[in-house]
Amino acid sequence: MSYQLKTISPEQNDSFVNGHKKEHFMQLSLWGKVKSTGDWNDELLGLFNGNELVGTVMLLHRKIPFIGGYLYYAPRGFVVDFDDFSLVEAFTKEIYKYLKTKNAVYLLIDPDYYYRVLDKYENEVSSDLDFVSRMEQLGYKHRGFTQGFDGSQPRCTFRLNLSGELEDIFGNFDRYAKKAIKQSEDNCIEVFPSTDFDTYAEIMKETALRDGFIENQIDYYKNVYDTLHPHGYCELLMSKYFPDRHLNALTGQLETVEKEIQSAKERVEAKPTAKAQTALKQANEKYERLLKIKNEAEENLKKYPDGIVLSTGLNINSKNRGWTVFGGSRDIFRSYNANYAITYAAIKRFHSAGMEFMDFFGTIPNPTEDHPLFGIHRFKQKFSGNYIEFPGEFHLVFNKAKYFIWIKLYPKLSKMIKKVIRKLRK
Repeated sequence: MSYQLKTISPEQNDSFVNGHKKEHFMQLSLWGKVKSTGDWNDELLGLFNGNELVGTVMLLHRKIPFIGGYLYYAPRGFVVDFDDFSLVEAFTKEIYKYLKTKNAVYLLIDPDYYYRVLDKYENEVSSDLDFVSRMEQLGYKHRGFTQGFDGSQPRCTFRLNLSGELEDIFGNFDRYAKKAIKQSEDNCIEVFPSTDFDTYAEIMKETALRDGFIENQIDYYKNVYDTLHPHGYCELLMSKYFPDRHLNALTGQLETVEKEIQSAKERVEAKPTAKAQTALKQANEKYERLLKIKNEAEENLKKYPDGIVLSTGLNINSKNRGWTVFGGSRDIFRSYNANYAITYAAIKRFHSAGMEFMDFFGTIPNPTEDHPLFGIHRFKQKFSGNYIEFPGEFHLVFNKAKYFIWIKLYPKLSKMIKKVIRKLRK
């Protein structure tokens, strides 16, 4: 076979990516445009076997400071059949020859490849534990199995299969998730598309402070939306609490319970059985509970007469797959389950669009209850998707000396300089 790597058009790239078994939004040409507004530059390459296009890659590159040369990055790429080792080998050889002429120091890839898959019961569905050794045979350096979100992309995630009927998908959720979604409806949480990036930025900042991550600047989120949304690849959702609707609903519910109490009283008076007395007790308890919530709703209406957005999410999709990428929530009204409402809304919207799966975009490896991010992991787990473990990052090195300086020496030097600066400031 005669393979050749060539520059391809955005149309060629996207036509190949959409529908491929390794389809990913980070390998679409538009994602390259999103990233190239910063330090990165993008290019599109295709691997041809004769006239047949058999693989593609959206490559990002940026100059490495101080030492010169370039870092190249193929986010979740290449788009090739990684089960065909000869094809991966051919792609590697051709991209090595190509980047060798581009003053590349190293290439970073983090393939969207299923290293290990567990179902909702944590039973292993599939695994390919030899993948790393196969990549090392081709000259890649494996960067290890990271234990958090410290890689370029999350090493683990949940993916929910969206084939079949929506009722069946919902029925497979964790019992708590189903209850929380119902409660969000009772609490008059409404989810809708939006372009309100001021509110989005406000909520993302609040979330970052609470959960301990660094949020992007608002201009970055706007750029993602403005680049992808016109082509149907992005949507901003918000979930909003409406106290006036909530108050009206509670008033109606209280009237219904009052009738239940009256009916229960009549039953007790007619025949004071234990069952009748229990029914009366439960009706009275329900009334008191609803009355307390109604009082809260009245106070909420005074504070937020127009309602308040409680959670938000910037979702991205390719043609056949969806991701909930950048989301956040307020600290208040957590018990109203707006997060469950917005997540289920995303699932419904992706399902109606015929998506293959929804990716929850990241969770922790080897989850334990004492992990600071276990709450986020547990939330995503309740929607009963498969737990996916990717193999992590690989480096293909072109300049060993500069690579050693950048990877090994520069981090230590940078740490020392920062330490000296802190001392001087004191």
